[in-house]
Amino acid sequence: MAGFLKADGLAEKLLNKDWTGFARMYNGPSYWQNRNDIKLAEQFQRFASGSLPNLEMRTAQVALLFLGYAPGKIDGVIGPRTRAAIKNFRVTAGLSAGEELDGPTYQALCKKAAILPC
Repeated sequence: MAGFLKADGLAEKLLNKDWTGFARMYNGPSYWQNRNDIKLAEQFQRFASGSLPNLEMRTAQVALLFLGYAPGKIDGVIGPRTRAAIKNFRVTAGLSAGEELDGPTYQALCKKAAILPC
């Protein structure tokens, strides 16, 4: 893939953060219909913000989804929807109020969703 990107001039577009130029070359002239340039820019900002995917968070998101909460994307990043789902789970589970995934919350999620080992 890296060789393809470099050979077709796409690597330079990525390095320069030219999302429109990359999308136009990679997806063709109709790139804008699927907002590919905008999606690239959004994902770059998301990961450049320092919020790296976390496996425990991803497990918690799966457990929340399984239990009927709505954590949003299963991506290992704690965003507003995951925070709200954690907050609702904590209330329902009788845990202390909050929206962070602490140890007791993680263990309760795993137990309730029957995720082993946790």
